[in-house]
Amino acid sequence: MKEFQTISDFFKNIPDNIIYVVLRNFEGYEDNVFLDGHPDIDLLCKNPEKLLEYSGTTSRNNIVIISNEYVTLDIYTVGDGYYDSNWTDSMLEKRKSHNDLFYVLEEKDYFYSLLYHAIIHKHEFYVEYQIRLINMAYTLGIEISKDDSENSLYNTLNEYMRLNGYFYTYYKNPYKIANFTKIDSSLIQKRKLRILLVYLYFFIKPLPRKYIVRILKKIRLYYFLRKIYRWLKK
Repeated sequence: MKEFQTISDFFKNIPDNIIYVVLRNFEGYEDNVFLDGHPDIDLLCKNPEKLLEYSGTTSRNNIVIISNEYVTLDIYTVGDGYYDSNWTDSMLEKRKSHNDLFYVLEEKDYFYSLLYHAIIHKHEFYVEYQIRLINMAYTLGIEISKDDSENSLYNTLNEYMRLNGYFYTYYKNPYKIANFTKIDSSLIQKRKLRILLVYLYFFIKPLPRKYIVRILKKIRLYYFLRKIYRWLKK
């Protein structure tokens, strides 16, 4: 496990061939401070294997030591379903340097990706996020209704996704939340087969091999596949 003196120290030595951007909550990094309730670093990276190698972590244990504290690196990549892949490509393309220390999102990408995160990746749309997003919207000249700010923020996100041709997507890790309760269902990406395989993988993976074999032997394969085929055609 690698150790870094400060948050800036972690970023300043990242090789140029690692294409990354900090997704959010970077405002205190220069002072070696994490925002309250966010003691981790959220990164979008085009080549995450190189970032893992640099940080001395693995996909199962993304932890580094910064200022003698354990810090989790949450690393996302293009095509993993955390955001629409076209959007993540655009985020990386439009990233900008923050005081020559690390890369951050362009201002509107930051607003809309944080809005998406607060709505889709959380159990509920917390007031803390709503207040923060309303303030960001005001700074960017994005109109949010003061009378019904929560619904206005939902509508703002739906409109942005629709105008840019982006979809709400399922993250590859089924243990991560995908809260689609109040968004435009026509914008949810339909990938039933992929979702099914991911969930089956995470269900079977922890089981001992002998139990996996036993389960498969008990499955009447023809009827099982036929049910999947009919479900996928719905």
